Amino acid sequence: MKMVALGILNKSDFLVDIFGDNTSRGLVDVESYEVFDARLLHLKEAWGTTPQGNQFYSYFLVHIAEDMKNKMILPIRRAAGLGTISIITMAQKVSIHL
Repeated sequence: MKMVALGILNKSDFLVDIFGDNTSRGLVDVESYEVFDARLLHLKEAWGTTPQGNQFYSYFLVHIAEDMKNKMILPIRRAAGLGTISIITMAQKVSIHL
């Protein structure tokens, strides 16, 4: 389910919550599974202020959250040899080489 299909026009707030930006850490930058779950619960409140946000949270919870928790959080990236580099920085570096 895409954000546009839900009528979410301002995707940037959701993406910053998930991936962070140059000034803040996102959900993928947490240090443990427990912190991931706590942040995810906090996002339910933050995103739940609109019907579209509620629908996106439900979609994210069912289709994305577990994979993200088990494959993308900071300790997993460290174990893969990626250090503490953020997902946003990684994406920026990859786009330079494409």
